[in-house]
Amino acid sequence: MSGFTNRGLRNHLGGYQGTTFPTNFYAALVTAANAGTLDNAAAADQGSDVIRISATAHGMTAGNSVTISGSTNYDGNHVITAVAANTFDIIANYTAETFAGTETFYEGPGPDTNIFSDCPGGEIAAGNGYTAGGISLTKNSTDFPGLSENDTTDIASVGIKTLSWTASGGNLPSSGSGAAFLILTDDNGTQASREVWAWFDLGGQRTVSDTQSLSASSGELRLRQPPQII
Repeated sequence: MSGFTNRGLRNHLGGYQGTTFPTNFYAALVTAANAGTLDNAAAADQGSDVIRISATAHGMTAGNSVTISGSTNYDGNHVITAVAANTFDIIANYTAETFAGTETFYEGPGPDTNIFSDCPGGEIAAGNGYTAGGISLTKNSTDFPGLSENDTTDIASVGIKTLSWTASGGNLPSSGSGAAFLILTDDNGTQASREVWAWFDLGGQRTVSDTQSLSASSGELRLRQPPQII
């Protein structure tokens, strides 16, 4: 597997309001939550780029994200703006589509995922090549290579090195669900309290067999200049 697909929307870098900038970071793998199948029903336009989708007893929470697969127009990762017992709303451009009832979804981190313990699915099982808390990243050009700036858009991009976990002694994860998201956190000594600075959808629930590697490449953080107050 490669690529940080469907880049997470939450990115504190460039506008961080915390008390202490991290000394180092961690890249950890987390599972999906509330996986299921969409209902055989039409996507409903709610206006203002909000779409309502039916999924009976989906169990998801507004402020997280949902990844949809198998649709014609709505595949990918979307922010959940509102939920009811059997529907959820996402931010997307409306295109008419009636789902067949075979399209799948799963829930993951979103704009309201503030600390590690907020991740809906929790961390993947430790062992067989994965250490709880993830891989430590240092603020240097080795772990964060490739800095670029665009003065027209006032956006800078910081690359993240390729991250890889090799299964050893059995499948990775060692048990439970596969890795669905990568999260970048600070280095708080209490793992559950580590602040989530960014999250990335891995495009599926990933499990690799013994001696095989799960890798994520071409990761990028985007920093935007804050607006000037005159």
